[in-house]
Amino acid sequence: MWLAQRVQRVRPSGVRKIFDLARKAKDPVNMSLGEPDFDVPVPIKEEAVEWTRKGFNKYPPSGGIPELREKLSAYLKARDIFCEDVVITPGVTGGILLALMVTLDPGDEVLIPDPSFVMYEYQTSLLGGTPVFFDTYPDFTLREELLRRAITKKTKIIIINSPNNPTGAVCSRRSWRWLHGSRGKRISSSFRTIFTSVSFMKGKARHPVSASCVRTSSPSEGSRRPGA
Repeated sequence: MWLAQRVQRVRPSGVRKIFDLARKAKDPVNMSLGEPDFDVPVPIKEEAVEWTRKGFNKYPPSGGIPELREKLSAYLKARDIFCEDVVITPGVTGGILLALMVTLDPGDEVLIPDPSFVMYEYQTSLLGGTPVFFDTYPDFTLREELLRRAITKKTKIIIINSPNNPTGAVCSRRSWRWLHGSRGKRISSSFRTIFTSVSFMKGKARHPVSASCVRTSSPSEGSRRPGA
């Protein structure tokens, strides 16, 4: 089979190599995916079946069910997160891919914290962008000087994952402020806050969202169910 050049640019995931090795181990403890070791609770299953029986099983609008979008918008506003629009996607990974597809041109640079979720790099490369990593070691916090040093004329997007996957580090209020203020007209931000509901911080951290910002989140994974 002939593969497109954009696919050939994507190198194999180190995570998948570890998965392959783990399958050969005897009785390994699986701490890889963000997935619980118990089944989906019965009431949730029954609710899904009930709505299917009621005929709620057709194709929804492309942007998601309008009533659900309105509820989510109100939910976010109650937490000081203000968005111009809310779109429902089949998982956060799909949402980030869509955001990158409508903003990235070939050669554009995407700034990604190191370490981070592996998919950011692969999606960027697949779309012809250039992933650029900035260091967060040793305590996994964002450092303004390192991020500013990584910004060039080709920088198009800054991806921030808070709480971070895989470290669990949470972006501080101070970092949110200077991130929000440092973005120019040509730089967009993508904030992924999938694990906010399992973040044990005092008070509410304001996540700035504006016309040049995309925020993605997954209520299902935040409540310990697969949904990335």
